[in-house]
Amino acid sequence: MFHPIIALAGGAVWFWLTFFDRQERVAPPIVGVALGLAALAILTLAAVLGVAMAARLFTVVDPAWRDILMTRSPYLFVSAWPLADWSRLAVQAVTVAIAASLVTGRARSLFIAVGTVALGGVLVSLLFGDVLGSLLVVQVQPWRATWLLAVFAAAGLGLCAIGLWHRGALGRTALAILVLAWIEIDVPLPALVSAALALVVTFAPLRPETDMRRLSLVAWGVVAVCAVLYLAMHLYAFALLVANLPGEGGALELAGYLNLLAIPVCVLAVLWANARPDGRIFAAVAGASLVLTAAAILAWDDRTAWSAATDRFGPDPALADIVAARDGEVLWIGGGFATWSQAGRPNWVSRLQGASNVFSRPLALVWDERSRRLADLGLVDQRLRTPFNGEERMSNEEPSLRNLSDASLEQLCTAADAPAWVIVPSRAVEDGQVSAGRWTSSHWTSPGRNPSFAWDGKSVTWTETQDYVVLRCRS
Repeated sequence: MFHPIIALAGGAVWFWLTFFDRQERVAPPIVGVALGLAALAILTLAAVLGVAMAARLFTVVDPAWRDILMTRSPYLFVSAWPLADWSRLAVQAVTVAIAASLVTGRARSLFIAVGTVALGGVLVSLLFGDVLGSLLVVQVQPWRATWLLAVFAAAGLGLCAIGLWHRGALGRTALAILVLAWIEIDVPLPALVSAALALVVTFAPLRPETDMRRLSLVAWGVVAVCAVLYLAMHLYAFALLVANLPGEGGALELAGYLNLLAIPVCVLAVLWANARPDGRIFAAVAGASLVLTAAAILAWDDRTAWSAATDRFGPDPALADIVAARDGEVLWIGGGFATWSQAGRPNWVSRLQGASNVFSRPLALVWDERSRRLADLGLVDQRLRTPFNGEERMSNEEPSLRNLSDASLEQLCTAADAPAWVIVPSRAVEDGQVSAGRWTSSHWTSPGRNPSFAWDGKSVTWTETQDYVVLRCRS
C-alpha cells in the first residue's frame, strides 16, 4: 500500500512510457502532450472556480506559514536542501544514467522514465513550490518522486558492476569511480566530483587502444582504502553504541542503521556475478544462503521491549485507566507515537506533527504557538521545533519536558487550550520544583524501558526511562 503522494510517481512513469518512450509508447507523443495540456487546463479552470483542492494551485503560502514549514519541515522546499542531499541525488541520477546505457529494451525504457520523472519532480517543486509558492505544489511534493530514483539507482549499481566490469580497463575505471561516489555519497564534494568523473569516463570517446590498466588499478586502490575506512568508522560507531547498550535487543537494528553489511554484501555479490561457473562456488553460496536465512528468521524481531509495546495498536491498560478520569489531549514530549499507542490520546504538541502542519494552516499555527509557548516557559529546547536539525544526529533522544516548576505548570495548565494530562519521566519531576500536594498525579510504569543515547564527542551515554508521572493539568 502506497501513500497517494508516493504512488503519484508511479503514475507519472506509466504516463511517460505510454506516450513518450520510443519503444514502449502505445500512442504518439502528441497525444500525451494533448492529454497533459487538457489536464492542466481542467486543473486551472477548477482553480479559478475555487473547486476544493484545485483552488490551492493559485494560493500562495503566506510568510507566517512558510516560516513554520521551513522550521519544522525544511525538506519541503528543495532550495533549502543541504548540499549532502544534492550530492546524493547526483550520485543516484548518474548511476541510473549509466545503468540505462548498459541495458536494452524495456529495462532501458524504465530507467530513462524513472530518471526523467524524478528529476522533473524536483524541477517542478523548485519552480512552482519554492519560487512561485503554490500551496498545491508544496503539499503534493512532486520531489518525492526521487524515491523511485533511489530504488532504481540501487538496482542499477548492480547492473553497472557487471556491465562496466566486462568493458575492460576503461569500464572498470568508471566502475571504481562510481563505487567511490557511493561510498562517499553523504560527503558532498567527493561524491559530486566522483559522480561527474564516472559519467565522463563512462561516455568518454576514447580510442579502444587507450591503455587504462594502471589508472584502473590506482582507482580500485583508492576505492579499497575508502571502503576499509568507511567500514572501520561504522564499526567504531557500532562499538561505541553497543558497548553500554542497556537491556536486550536493539543491536541488530543499530547494525542495520549503520549499514554494516553493505560493503561485505556488495563485495560478495560482485564476486559471485563475475565468478566462473564452479560447483564449489555454487555449494558455498547455497550454504551461506541457508545460514543467512536461518539467522534472519531467528533474529527477525530485535526490537526493544519499548519498541514492541509502542508498535502494538492498543493503549496500555494501566495508563488508559489513569487518563480515563478526564477527556482531552495529552502533553507527552518525548513519548513519540506512544502518546497514541500507549495512552490512546492525541498529543497536545509533538515534533511528529508534521503532516498536519503541511496540510492545514490553522493546525500549523496552533502547533507553532504551542511549541513556542513551551519554549518560552523554559520547558523544552528548540529541538521540538527543529527535529531535522543536524545537531539531532548527536542523540536519538526526543526532547522531553525539563525545568518543571509549579509556576511553569500553572501557566501551562491555566490556559484555555491546556492539555488534560502531562506525562513526564519521574526524574524530571524529582529534579524540578514541583510541589507534591499541589498537583494530582499518578505513577505509571511503561511495559518496556525507553532507551536513548547521547554522544558528547568522546563517548556514548545511554539512559533508560520506564517510570513516569502522569500529572492532571488544571485549567
